Order: sequence, then structure tokens, then C-alpha cells
Amino acid sequence: MKQELTIKECDVVTLPSPTKAFDELFLAVREKENRLYSDRQVKQLPFIEPLHPHFAEWVERKNSAEKLIAYLAKPGKVIRILEIGCGNGWLANRLAKIPGSEVTAIDVNSLEVEQARRVFGSSANLRFLNADLADGLLNNEQFDVIIFAAAIQYFENPDAILRLALDHLKTGGSIHLIDSFFYHQKEVENARRRTEKYYADAGFPEMSQYYFHHPLDRIKRFNYKILYDPNSVTNRLIGRKHPFPWILIRH
Repeated sequence: MKQELTIKECDVVTLPSPTKAFDELFLAVREKENRLYSDRQVKQLPFIEPLHPHFAEWVERKNSAEKLIAYLAKPGKVIRILEIGCGNGWLANRLAKIPGSEVTAIDVNSLEVEQARRVFGSSANLRFLNADLADGLLNNEQFDVIIFAAAIQYFENPDAILRLALDHLKTGGSIHLIDSFFYHQKEVENARRRTEKYYADAGFPEMSQYYFHHPLDRIKRFNYKILYDPNSVTNRLIGRKHPFPWILIRH
């Protein structure tokens, strides 16, 4: 019988002040960018009205989510999934529809975690924790799959967070990095400058301190494989436009 995952009072943790500062700034930026969604919209994601300013982005995220879910779905097998940086929970909700899945989703963004619980909290195999992976809330829990979706760029040190994630990964398990850019080393400085200008123009110059541009070399020490490379000759020739790599790391 599948073990039910329930949300308890102890799932809510008090975050240290630097995380609170990031939380507040991040929400302010997301509001400015029209990335805070109503409960009705979140329930439907990644489908969103065609006139929404981020419609094209959600088409891309829908495509990457569908490919990930198809890859993970294994009939007749219980699969424990951890999503790190779950935001409003839309992807965790989709993952929880995989037969046999048990999904834990965590984020330091308290407002969106509360929304995720409100919108998707009725699913017995899905739980949301307002926490950082380093908080220790997960204790020694182990997972078959760990996912960073549009999240790795908010971690300054990818080596450290991936090592911590590996501590929670079962032998033979996999970590998936999707919907985030990785750069050639020579591209990093220009990308950093573009980000600084973007946030300065938006009125939140301090946000650039929390957005990091990781070269692929930073993860070369891990047992990784690129499942989708947007810059491959084949993908360029056939006109595939999805801009983000899909990186798989094995335990």
C-alpha cells in the first residue's frame, strides 16, 4: 500500500534572515514581471491564456515537463520524487499524476508554497514544505528522483547544492536539471552583465546578487549526461527552439 504523504504543522519552518530577504525581493520581482498567478491560473498551469505575457514561456515549460514525465513514468513501480524550488507547485502537481509517485516539493518562497498547498493540497501523494534543503527538515529521507526546474540559477554554489541533493538520492537514482541555462565559460560574463542591466532597469538591482550564471564546467565532477542540448548541430538543423538543456546526474 502506498504511504500517504500528509502536510503537518511541523512542515513550516522559520527561515534565516538572508533567506527572508531573498524571499521578499524575489516576490517583488515576480509581481513586477507578472509571474504571480491567481489560484485559478496555477491550477491550470502549464496551460495559460494565449494573451498572457508569458504564454510562449509556458509552452516551453509544458514541453519540458511532458518529456520529463514520460521519461520518469515506469508502470508498476513506486517512485519517490523531490522537487527543489517548486514555486507555486504546478510541476509537482503534474509529477504527482505519475502512477505510483510520491512527491515532496520544497521552496523558501513562503507565499507560493502556501498557494501550492491551497491549490493542490488535496492530493494524498503530494506534500509541500516551506524549507531549504539545508534546513534538515527532510532528515535522512531518500528519493529516486530529484528535480531542479528553473531553480539551479538561484543557488550560488551548484557543487554544494548538488552534493547535498546526492545525500538524499537513492543509489541508482537521478537528478534532473531542466528549464535553466548553463553557459560556456566565455559566455558567463556577458550573461551576468545582461542580468545586472535587466534587474537595474526593472528597479531591483540587488536581485542580480541572487541570480547566478553557471558554466557547464561547474558540474563536470558529477556523473552527468546531457539528455537534450539546444546547441547541438542536430537540434539547430531541425529548428528545435527549446532554449534550455536537460541535464541528468546519476548517483
